[in-house]
Amino acid sequence: MSPDVKQRINFYTAEFHPPRLPAPVARLLLGLAAVSIVLLMIGSVLSWQAQQQQQQRDHWQQQREQASTQLQQLRDSLPPLQQDADLLAQQQRLQSQRRGAQAVLSYLTQGKLEQSQSFSRLLQGLTQLSGQGVWLAGVRIERGGEALTLKGYLQRPEQLSTYVESLLQLPGYRGRAFRHIQLQEVEEQNWLQFELASDGVDDEQGDNG
Repeated sequence: MSPDVKQRINFYTAEFHPPRLPAPVARLLLGLAAVSIVLLMIGSVLSWQAQQQQQQRDHWQQQREQASTQLQQLRDSLPPLQQDADLLAQQQRLQSQRRGAQAVLSYLTQGKLEQSQSFSRLLQGLTQLSGQGVWLAGVRIERGGEALTLKGYLQRPEQLSTYVESLLQLPGYRGRAFRHIQLQEVEEQNWLQFELASDGVDDEQGDNG
């Protein structure tokens, strides 16, 4: 009887195990995979935001173009602007009065009056304040310059206070006071008519009353 030869093979030994990566390399690959997944998610979010922003820009661009088109259509539908004839005539009349008053002031300030009537400082002050939205239509100087009355036009009430404050700072007007101030609206016009009278004129009118 022949003896049986038996041989045992242990497949659990290391030589029969599949090859394994070293632990540092495995951790590195795992970290790279995690970073790749995170970058992919971030890229997806950024791409979605870019698309949303582009859609919003396209939407607002379309809205702006529509608004521009509607505005142009509205402009085309409106009748052409026309200047008011009465207002234009009023403006031309005031400009003519202003030129006439300036011509008179220029004539008087060139020494055409006698030296005893020293009104040049008063008139020079009026010429210095021309062009401040106040148009002078009349100037009356009496009692050797002690009584002064100014008449004219303006567009806004606050222009009168600014004009008076600037006038009282000029030589020849310091120490004066306008005790009579009258301001009224011109009917059917956009102008206001004013009258300023110094204390001398006020006293004189009180004496005559």
